[in-house]
Amino acid sequence: MPATRRRRAAARDASGTAENLTARLAALTAPEQDQLLLDLVRAQVAAVLGHSSPASVEPTRAFKDIGFDSLTAVDLRNRIGSATALTLPATLVFDHPTPEDLVRLLRDRLLADTAAPLAADSADAGIDPQVRDLLTAIPTTRLRESGVLDMLRRLADPPAAATGPDDTRPATPAEQPRQPESLDAMGADSLVQLALKRVQRPA
Repeated sequence: MPATRRRRAAARDASGTAENLTARLAALTAPEQDQLLLDLVRAQVAAVLGHSSPASVEPTRAFKDIGFDSLTAVDLRNRIGSATALTLPATLVFDHPTPEDLVRLLRDRLLADTAAPLAADSADAGIDPQVRDLLTAIPTTRLRESGVLDMLRRLADPPAAATGPDDTRPATPAEQPRQPESLDAMGADSLVQLALKRVQRPA
């Protein structure tokens, strides 16, 4: 098989498609994620350098020590960017000098990109989008001047547990409601989201 076809086949077999890579990672344990990404990186390195097998690429050996220069660094960046659908800098192999270093970057970026939409969907579940959009579009100063910000703080603050008329004992730590880390420090966006979630909860 010609060298060019060998390189293309190695890159194609290792990378799969950018669309299913993150889904595959999400279903794996952390060590398995690292192994999958290391296989991808080693295959792409082998393709760029013309090696016959990804096994010849040592995970801990620096890219500059195995023949990478500015041109091959950009080629590797482009290949990994295509395989992962990530936007990566031209200085990728200099900022992350070994395959193992590069794997850590890819894992963090890929998993962060999948976690953020899931968190956003969870936070928005059940919230009227018109109400959310209206409130988040209003500047914080207007919310404060109109008193709406104080109202949102009160809504976001969980009510104290009800006690009987003769119950004067102090609440135990387990009974005390958990407070937000700092309502005053929260932005209007966060207060709106928290207050709307409080309002929509059934009594």
